[in-house]
Parts: sequence; structure tokens; C-alpha cells
Amino acid sequence: MKRGMEMLILAIVIILVILGILKVQDMNKVSSEQVVQKVLTNCEFNQVKVDTSNANIKVKQGNHYRVLFEGRQKLLETVKSFV
Repeated sequence: MKRGMEMLILAIVIILVILGILKVQDMNKVSSEQVVQKVLTNCEFNQVKVDTSNANIKVKQGNHYRVLFEGRQKLLETVKSFV
């Protein structure tokens, strides 16, 4: 009975170590994605529509119109300019 309990604990520890290694690799993959910057200045606009659950958005008053996007390459295709 004691031997079975030791094997169970060992199996749980091995599984946790494997899951931890996989999580670290996944985090490294996300952080290594290319960060790009795109500036939209070609037209005037009077509203900004943002569909996101997590973003750092700053709105500033000024004499010039522009939208500055800085983020991962895969999200860039969703940044659009509508007239």
C-alpha cells in the first residue's frame, strides 16, 4: 500500500514538471512574437471603435488625426481605417 502511494506521488510530480515545462515554452513563444507599429493618418475620423477585452488605449486632444497601433503582428490585420 505504501509503495502504491509513493508511485502515485511520483507520477503526480512528473506530470506537474512536464506541464510546467510546456507552460514556460508557451510563454516564450508568445513573448518572441514580433511587435509591430502602424500609424493611420491618411484620413480624418470622428470616432474610434475598439473591440477588445484587454488594451492600453490613450485618447488625446490635438490638432492632428492619427491612430497608432503597437502590438503583435497577428493582431495588425484587424487594425483598419474606415472613411
